[in-house]
Amino acid sequence: MAVDVGPVRVWFSYRTPVAFQVDGHSRVVRQNDWSTTTGKHLNWIDGGDKKSRVEGETFERLWKEQVEPRLNPHFSLNLSKHCTETAGQNRTEQRRREHPA
Repeated sequence: MAVDVGPVRVWFSYRTPVAFQVDGHSRVVRQNDWSTTTGKHLNWIDGGDKKSRVEGETFERLWKEQVEPRLNPHFSLNLSKHCTETAGQNRTEQRRREHPA
């Protein structure tokens, strides 16, 4: 799903922002640190161009540089905390599926 907020388009996998594009800039797509389903979402967003995806730290830096300055200051998204938490939760869930008790 993609959401447009002014000059910013953000793509989500579930509730996690995984890609964005700001007018005048290239689209930024984060590498898959989550699940197979998120990988499918990323492939839909970038046509499977995995070489152009960026690491989480780079994604967060570019988000702060390109997206945050264009958002209403009352609209806050703690991207770093959210991405770290959801990535950890998804890895735990995936391990449970792969190695049931």
